[in-house]
Amino acid sequence: MQKTTLLKKITTHSAAYITFAAILLTLLCLTNSASAFNITSIALYDDENGATTNPTTAMTPADEMTLTFNITDASLKELSITIYDSAQTTKSACYNTDIIESASRCAWVEWKNNSGEELFASLRPTQTSWAIDKPNSLITTSSLSRFVFTPAKSSRYTDASTWTIHIRANNGTEERTRTLTLNNTYYLIQTVSKSSVLFEPGQKNTVNHHLAQLESNGYDLTYIPLTIISNAPYNWKAKSTNFTGAGTINVEASTLGAALTDTPQNQLYLNTTYIDIQTSHPPTTDSGDQKQLFLWLDYPPGDPDTTYTASLSLQAYITSNTSHTATESTVSMSAGTDNTKPGINIIAPLPLAWTKNGHTIDYSINVTDTLSGFMNSYQTKKCKIYFGGTLVSQTSVQKNPTYNISKCTGSFTVPQTGNKNVNLNITLEDMAGNFAYNDTLWLQLDQSSLDISDIALVSTSKPNDLDWYFLASDTLRIVGHIKNQAEDAVNTTLTSWLDIPGAAVTVNSSAISSSSPYTINTPGNIDIEYFFTSSNIGPATLYLTAKDQMNNTATYNKTFHITNYLNSITILTNFTDKIYSQGDNISIELDTNTDAYPVCMANITATLKDPDNNAVRTIRAVTDAGGKAQFYIDIPKTKEEYYTLEVSGFSPIDTTKTITNTTTINTEWLDIEVNIHTPGYIDTNQSTKIRIFGRLDYSDDPGNNTIVEGAAVTCLIKGPHNYNDTDTTTLNSTGEYNCNGLKNITKAGKYHFEISAQKTINNFKISGWNKEEYVTITNISELHAILTNTTQPTDTSSALIITSYPEKISLEQGKSTLYNLTIKNTGDTILKNITLKLESKDTDAYHYSGTIPELKENKEILLQVNIISSNTSKTGSYNMSIYLESCNGTNTSISFLLDILYGDAEKQRIKTNYTQLKTKIHIMRRSVNTLLPSKNENIQFLDSKLKAIEKLLNDLELALEKNDYLAADSTIYDIELKLHNLEDTIQDEIEKQNKTTRKNIIMAIIIIIIILLAALIYYMWLPAKSTNYEFEKKDEKTLTDTKNIAKQKIREYLEKLKHNLKENPKYNYHRKDRWSSS
Repeated sequence: MQKTTLLKKITTHSAAYITFAAILLTLLCLTNSASAFNITSIALYDDENGATTNPTTAMTPADEMTLTFNITDASLKELSITIYDSAQTTKSACYNTDIIESASRCAWVEWKNNSGEELFASLRPTQTSWAIDKPNSLITTSSLSRFVFTPAKSSRYTDASTWTIHIRANNGTEERTRTLTLNNTYYLIQTVSKSSVLFEPGQKNTVNHHLAQLESNGYDLTYIPLTIISNAPYNWKAKSTNFTGAGTINVEASTLGAALTDTPQNQLYLNTTYIDIQTSHPPTTDSGDQKQLFLWLDYPPGDPDTTYTASLSLQAYITSNTSHTATESTVSMSAGTDNTKPGINIIAPLPLAWTKNGHTIDYSINVTDTLSGFMNSYQTKKCKIYFGGTLVSQTSVQKNPTYNISKCTGSFTVPQTGNKNVNLNITLEDMAGNFAYNDTLWLQLDQSSLDISDIALVSTSKPNDLDWYFLASDTLRIVGHIKNQAEDAVNTTLTSWLDIPGAAVTVNSSAISSSSPYTINTPGNIDIEYFFTSSNIGPATLYLTAKDQMNNTATYNKTFHITNYLNSITILTNFTDKIYSQGDNISIELDTNTDAYPVCMANITATLKDPDNNAVRTIRAVTDAGGKAQFYIDIPKTKEEYYTLEVSGFSPIDTTKTITNTTTINTEWLDIEVNIHTPGYIDTNQSTKIRIFGRLDYSDDPGNNTIVEGAAVTCLIKGPHNYNDTDTTTLNSTGEYNCNGLKNITKAGKYHFEISAQKTINNFKISGWNKEEYVTITNISELHAILTNTTQPTDTSSALIITSYPEKISLEQGKSTLYNLTIKNTGDTILKNITLKLESKDTDAYHYSGTIPELKENKEILLQVNIISSNTSKTGSYNMSIYLESCNGTNTSISFLLDILYGDAEKQRIKTNYTQLKTKIHIMRRSVNTLLPSKNENIQFLDSKLKAIEKLLNDLELALEKNDYLAADSTIYDIELKLHNLEDTIQDEIEKQNKTTRKNIIMAIIIIIIILLAALIYYMWLPAKSTNYEFEKKDEKTLTDTKNIAKQKIREYLEKLKHNLKENPKYNYHRKDRWSSS
């Protein structure tokens, strides 16, 4: 029955409440729709965090306050609040001001409704103590708006209501304003940085002396640093108690002197009652005024020599109202014997600074006297500077004009020492005989030199090719490093210029040259871009000079070439209608000019081929700055009617493109028949006559004796024991010659015969050659040899070839290897002083040179050359060339490829990077797998990206299995590049999911709590069963009593809480006088 009645009451009351709420809501809507755009209900509260408990008509500097007002238009767009002192400025002058000094007279803030997001702009002026409490501020049109702010410490004090808060609102079409006039309470803070001072007594009667005169007369000054912040003109006063010790020193008797500045007018003696030291000082800024109060003490005659103590009191107060004071500060004072050592602080040189023998070091040392806080030359003897235990300088202490600090300054020359680290010590003695020593300061003695290394010059046309050949239209960029002997980067001044003949070179739009180089300060890296325009082709030079602070200097000069692409080769020598003969040395000229630009440093190979296309001569040359090349090639002493000259070449700009040109060289010769007549043996102490004879024919007209008649014939014979003789003759009318004027042979052995002939035929000089080796053997009666035309020997003139060499060498960093060269002399003379050079246009790291003293004819020699790679060698492929040249000009060359591979250190680095990447990718995979069930498109995208990285990881593993560390390193770079962006994205997705999970958990907890509270309320609402009812079970009766008791306790607690709230108002934490202690 009771439940039914209760439900009816609830139903009836609920219906009434709902009806009342509907009526109220309707009236509110009608009221709002009828209201006009306006600003109402403006009020200021001395409360923090947006509270509105304590209304006020005055601002309080450095205290958070709450301004409330009502905006009656829901379409509010903009709102600004200007707070200004009309006695100092105007409202319009405060708009947009950001001058720090303006903080004393105004502040301005703007609020905007930006696309539905309500934002406060920063308060101006910035960097002052004006502040906005943005979290507790709220601009709204549905209730009271709150602007929570803190006035600046320097906002001016007034009790004449000159401060105004001006609110301006704009809804896009209309503007409304509202003002509130206020006072501003005073703000006065005094901060004293010392709690005690100590000084020795001076002399008597010094009130009219300057502070500098006090020092020069031996008075021991001490000072007290302090700061005052005030928003109104203020006075500052001080007093002292009498000094007590074995006797009493009365401060009234002109004993304790005080001064704020170094002028007699601001100096006085203190008393036991307050005396104004400074009056009507202007208001300060937010940071306040920093002051120094200097004190000195005069002993009255006859006072005993002991220690005296007293106390000094300091207080600031507002000039216009002496009751407005700052907290009084008290400093204890002691006067007596100085037993405290002075203080030393080394400003320069810095610890571990670099210096060197003969270098000048400037030193600066701050010194302080513990008694007074500063020192001067009358209080100290000397600062003494010891370098490595040797006294190198001493100087007096100098006081700076502000009295803040004193210094020892000077310089000294670093003496000769072999130590790398040298200690610097300073000693300081004051007038009382107290010594101070600094902690040892170590300096580094520079004994090193600079090195400019890893220089590379690259261009726009060849950014990855470091061969030092460039186009005339290129932009050149130089990179490299400057290091000391410890391989550390060094701060230097770097000067550089490019010497390109005929070119104007600029850096950063400024012209540079040897007389006006480009100069920069660099921490050890070189990176400069040069621009130039040049019509000249040829060599140029890069000049670098680096100098560090110790005047160590390093220079680097490198010749490079401006050239062009090779498109054609022109053979300038005219071989048409010309006849050459055996042994002729031909001068050949080439031209590589292309589009008016010659090709400098083009590599030219000229090959002379016989009719069977066999190469019989090969010459290599390089074009000059004009794109031309000249070289000489000799016609073999063989019987060929013509030879083909094939000339090929390539530009160093593009070594893959080869240009070829050919021409024909026609030849004729004199065909020499040789007969040698000599006995076949020779006896001891006897000699034998040698005769060489035969006939001669013209290759183009055989049997025509007339045409060859008169040909000059020379017979040459060489043999053992320095036998060497020549006989000359002429060809007779029958085409025969006879050399019978040769010296007799006296020794058996091997003899060499060579017959040559020359005749001008049809205005061409025609030559012929024939030679034979002949051995005289004892016990043989006769040797007769006849050379006929059908048995002409092949040419065996001097030639140098490399018969075997490596086509490719692979070498790891930090390793060495031997490579074999087989060199053969295919000629018929001994070759001496054969120079061997190993060079590369790609690198300077693997050069070799050596000399072979002698290589006999038709002999070969095996050379082993050791090539070493350092741990820091750059990996890559290098084109290497081996050049051979003997002293008689015979030369040859070959090329091979040198591959520098990763060494052990680089391999270990790559393996370590692989392990780290594998672990990181594994962790990321677990994270992505955790996110995948969400079916989010972003997660699916991340999964595909991670799969691509995992495929790269598989490629990396395969490369490591094959020991292909070059491919592995490249793959690591690709993986790290892709991981860099993916890792942050995965972390963001994880954070999003975590936030969602946390939100779901919180919602679940809230729902559970609501259900529990609803159950508890329902249970407590049910009426308790009557206690007169006879229960059959004891437990049921106990439960009913317990519920009745609980309900009663809750009622009592609620009544007590209500009573307390009425009787005990909130404590006022914002009272206006809390800054004062008067």
